[in-house]
Amino acid sequence: MGSIFKRLLYFASAIWLGCALGVVALIVSWLVAGQTPDFEMFVLICLAPLALLNGWIALNFLTVAIGLAYSVRAVDPSYKGWMILAGVASLGVKLGWGLSGKWLPMAAGWVSWLVLLAMMGAGVWLLCQYFIARWAHHLMEVQAETAGRGIEREEIVRAKLEATRPPEAPPGVIVDLKR
Repeated sequence: MGSIFKRLLYFASAIWLGCALGVVALIVSWLVAGQTPDFEMFVLICLAPLALLNGWIALNFLTVAIGLAYSVRAVDPSYKGWMILAGVASLGVKLGWGLSGKWLPMAAGWVSWLVLLAMMGAGVWLLCQYFIARWAHHLMEVQAETAGRGIEREEIVRAKLEATRPPEAPPGVIVDLKR
């Protein structure tokens, strides 16, 4: 049950952040076109997944359905899958709302979309590298502890072996072990 919940959160976070990225790129193009920032822009960011309901709704529905199937059915959904899902969701938002208008706002929106997508990809990659380094550090600590315990065991075995040996004969005494 926990795994399904985790996978649904994985899916929801990719869709939500991807759509928010697309909405921010749209807002950048609107601001370059001369609009003033207002509360509706903030509300649009908060309700970002609703921006998928646009002229590209069939492609967006297909993206959401495939992303949900991948998130739930994949053996190990990776950060690359999350990034692809978020990128395609943001592309669906950007294509649906950002293809008309003057060239400067449209170019600013697409450039900001590319920059934001690259920033999100770099952030996800750095987060994965952080977790890998943390796991590697933990693994090295466990291996060091295991090696230390192995040395302790060898010392205990050596001490027991020394304790079970008969005492050595004084010099000059001949010990006949054949008897």
